[in-house]
Amino acid sequence: MKRFLTPPILALFGLFALVACGAYQLSEVEKLRVGAAAGDYAARAATRLVGCSGQDSDRDGYVTCDLGDGASIVCSYGAEPGCKRKTAAFHPAPQHPETHMLTSSKTTLRRDARQFEATVKTGETVYRGSLTARSAVTGLAETAKADATLTVVGLATDQVTGDGQARVPYERGCYLVKNDATDPVTAGDIGKTAYVVDDETVSISSDTDARPAAGIVRELDTNGVWLEV
Repeated sequence: MKRFLTPPILALFGLFALVACGAYQLSEVEKLRVGAAAGDYAARAATRLVGCSGQDSDRDGYVTCDLGDGASIVCSYGAEPGCKRKTAAFHPAPQHPETHMLTSSKTTLRRDARQFEATVKTGETVYRGSLTARSAVTGLAETAKADATLTVVGLATDQVTGDGQARVPYERGCYLVKNDATDPVTAGDIGKTAYVVDDETVSISSDTDARPAAGIVRELDTNGVWLEV
């Protein structure tokens, strides 16, 4: 049964004139194959087909088609037509198999989320009752201070001087610490983040991000700031 090109398909190709000597001119059947393949590719890529060349300048079996997203594809005009991206490749969302799902019940280890310990930086003394931090650079425990590379992790429950192996125990909880005199925490700051001034004092100011976060202000009284760490 004969197949006829419709006016839209003819308009799609534009029947470009020869631009290089020896370029292969596609037959009407080949143009129809390319048009169908390119249109299908554009639909899957959620864009539109602008048009395709009617000739194969380098005679490699492919012609170039332009898409509405500014990218180009090359399509084969052979007996088994197909297209692939030339620029701005379209990548469908990969389907990842669920390789880490449980297929049966198991017992998962747990621990109290309050008590921890960490190796102390050599030469550093962490005092019992002080805000304790860990370095983002070394991972070692240090006394809390105005150093943005530190992360406050709790309150030390023992005094330890680092020797490369000594570890300081610390706890998470809500503790009473001193309020900074220069930029103090106020009643309006309850629920907000307070920042480290030193290992026993907090401020509402981060000093332009020079201070690490100390914890969340939970209450304020005449004795100081109740800080959740």
